[in-house]
Amino acid sequence: MSQVMNPLVKGGYVSSEPGRHGGYQIERPLSAITLLEVIELIDGPVEDGMCIVVGVPCDSHEHCPMHASWSPARKLLIQHLGRRTLDKVRLDY
Repeated sequence: MSQVMNPLVKGGYVSSEPGRHGGYQIERPLSAITLLEVIELIDGPVEDGMCIVVGVPCDSHEHCPMHASWSPARKLLIQHLGRRTLDKVRLDY
């Protein structure tokens, strides 16, 4: 839990109160936090420019067979995550 929450605390999205009666408190309205922000705080930049097949920057070598499909799909995914705010996310367990 702390591996996920610590970046959110450091980013100012969440505050933490240690101790028996402590916990986490969201510090910003859910409507002001995008999925992209949360993902990037936890995992780092989504658009890292790296080839998903070879693992080097896409522009440093001949394009791999996945480039024509993956590049536009990644762009759409990033756009969607950047528009989707946490108040629109529903988690059902």
